[in-house]
Amino acid sequence: MVHILGINLPDNQLARFALTTIYGVGHSTSHRLCARFQIHDTCRIRDLSPFQVTALASFLSSPQSAFPPRGATSAKGGPRAFVANKKDDLGVTDILKTYPLASLAFKPRPLNRGWTSDRELEREWENEVKEAKEQRERDRAAREREREEYLAEKEKKAKEKEEKMLTRLRGRMRTKVIAALAKHKATFKTRTGTTVNGRTTTTKSKPVQPKLPPKSLDPLANLTIETALRRLVRDNIAHQRMIGSYVGRRHAMGMPVRGQNTRSNAKTAKKMNRVDRWG
Repeated sequence: MVHILGINLPDNQLARFALTTIYGVGHSTSHRLCARFQIHDTCRIRDLSPFQVTALASFLSSPQSAFPPRGATSAKGGPRAFVANKKDDLGVTDILKTYPLASLAFKPRPLNRGWTSDRELEREWENEVKEAKEQRERDRAAREREREEYLAEKEKKAKEKEEKMLTRLRGRMRTKVIAALAKHKATFKTRTGTTVNGRTTTTKSKPVQPKLPPKSLDPLANLTIETALRRLVRDNIAHQRMIGSYVGRRHAMGMPVRGQNTRSNAKTAKKMNRVDRWG
C-alpha cells in the first residue's frame, strides 16, 4: 500500500492511471510524471521502487521548488547530452539521463555488433547529430549560392532587355527613357537619410517587439494540485460571486455551470423585450 500526499494509491492499478487519483493530475500530467521518474507505462504501484515513491512524494509536495531535469534542454531549446550523476557549476546533481534526439537519417548499428555502453551510444549519437548539423550548413550554403546565381542571371537578363529597348530609341526619347529608368532605380535603392531630387527620404523602421519573460523549460514547473488547486478554485468562485456574475451565482448554489443550457428563453425575452430598449 502506497501513500503519496496522504492519498492511498491502489497497489494493483497501473501507475499512470493511479496518479490521476490526485486532484489536479490528469492523464497528460501523469504521463509526464512517469517519464520524469522513469516509470514504465505497464508498471503497477506495487512495483515502484522506494526511490521512485520518495521522488514522487517530494516533487508533488512542492513542484515549483523542485529542480528541473538538468540538461534536458539547452539554452536554445535544443536537446543535448550529459552524463548522469554529474555535478554542475551550482553543485546540483543530475537525476535523469537524457540523450540527444536522433535525426531522420539516423541508422542504428547492426545487432551483430553486440551490446555497447551508454557512453559509446552517447558518443555515436553526438557524432550523428554533428554530421547532420554540418550537412544542414552545407545545404544552406548551396541554397545561398543558387539564390545568388539566380539573382545575377535575372539582373543580367534585365540589363540585356534594357539595352535592347534603348537601341530602338533615338534622340530626345532615348534621353527621357534613360532619365526615367535612373529615377526608378534610385527610388528603390534609397535608404534612410539619402537625398533624391532634393528631398530626404526615410524608411519606416520595424516596430520594437516587447521582450516577453522567458518561459520555463520544465512543463511541470507550474503544476498546481490538491490543496493549492482547491484554494484557487474557491477564490475564483468567490470572485465570480462577488461581482454578481451568472456563473458565480450558479457556482455558489451548486448548480451545473459547465456549458449547459441553463437559461430559458423566457429569461432572455424578459431581459431583451423591454420598452426602454426600443424607445
